[in-house]
Amino acid sequence: MNLFDSLLSRFSPPVKEPDIKFGRYSDSYKSEKQHQSLDEATKQFEGGNYLEATRDFLMYLRDEQEDNVHFEETNGQIDFELLQGSKRIIGTATQLCIQAQTTLAKAKSLQVSMMRKLMEINYNLRYCRYALNEDTIYLKFNTGALDGSPQKLYFALKEMAVNADRQDDVLLNEFSTLEPIDHNHIKEMPDKEKMVKYRYFQQWIQNTLQEVRRLDPNLFSRGISYLLLNLAYKIDYLLVPHGTVMEAIERIHLLYFNENGQEQVVEKNAKMMVEFEKLLVLPADKLYRQLYYTQTTFGITSFATPAQISDIINELLQDAKEFKRRNQLTLAHGVLEYIIHYCMFHYGMPNNIKALLHLGTRVLNADFFKDLDFPIPYYHPPTDTFDKTAIKRYIGEVSKINKKEYPFFDFALRNLDYRSPADFVYSLLVEIANSNYKDR
Repeated sequence: MNLFDSLLSRFSPPVKEPDIKFGRYSDSYKSEKQHQSLDEATKQFEGGNYLEATRDFLMYLRDEQEDNVHFEETNGQIDFELLQGSKRIIGTATQLCIQAQTTLAKAKSLQVSMMRKLMEINYNLRYCRYALNEDTIYLKFNTGALDGSPQKLYFALKEMAVNADRQDDVLLNEFSTLEPIDHNHIKEMPDKEKMVKYRYFQQWIQNTLQEVRRLDPNLFSRGISYLLLNLAYKIDYLLVPHGTVMEAIERIHLLYFNENGQEQVVEKNAKMMVEFEKLLVLPADKLYRQLYYTQTTFGITSFATPAQISDIINELLQDAKEFKRRNQLTLAHGVLEYIIHYCMFHYGMPNNIKALLHLGTRVLNADFFKDLDFPIPYYHPPTDTFDKTAIKRYIGEVSKINKKEYPFFDFALRNLDYRSPADFVYSLLVEIANSNYKDR
């Protein structure tokens, strides 16, 4: 369970909520203990105590809730293990050198096209390199301890972990001669959860494409972009797929935000729709194989301060207001949900902001959470009512848990608007943007 999941588990009354992870792991906001470990690692490295520096660096990486880093020291050597999604990185460190490796797949035969692809990926790596030992494909890194500063170790191990986690599923899907290897640390997702997620995966894509096709692609190009991008980020956050589905989501993101392309927005929208049409025909068993629980050490989201998130929310809310003014309510609602999922996809944020944004998606996707057996309905669609008591308790807990980091956090509960889910989320976003995040 990561820090966010642990946080959320404390928001409910004695009723136990399912232990289900949402969204991408972020290591942007580490604990005070972790920062102290990094300071100590830097001090030890500068003093020539390289083994001690590595030990403190591993303590910096270790997230207690995620349980992602393990190590032991015997006879002047540290043996360590890092978990990153579907991959496990193992390594050793001494006073003289540091080395790490992870296995990607076993090859029944060595195809020229596969070897060429690995060489191409190798060319773009800065610290690591792919290697082949008999029939096993590895990703390896090594350095002399004198050159292994904590900063270098961070970027080298992150490069290894992130690339290995992304590439293993992609390679296995692309080359039939490869077999998976070293997946014992992955936790299986319950069948019911997989079935619910597949049903909503199909439903969300079908509904969004149906809505988009109803709109004039030229007149409503900007609104269509919001709907399609929200769909991608929503699947990423709520379903947390791995492998080729995650790759497709990132491809959709790049189709729109690639600054080197010359396409107009209408063309970008058309290409994104093609990608979703491919995902729509994905058989259930193929999605099931890409739904599993993992532990993670390195986040891939960008660090963002509360002020940056506030600016993003305020800017995007202007579009929601404009669509509402024109009575284009579907597009206005799409922008509101886009704001939540866009932030979750892109940014590593403080836990209080993440938790409040999560409350927004709980309200907008109440049926999804109900089908996943979450017992607290913050919004109840059949009766069009909110559980105001539960919402106030949730936000109160957010403030309480984050009091040390943000002692002046002043979310104004009185300003929440309960007329509809869209009105509620709009008011929630306004208050998130306007709250006080000063620490002194």
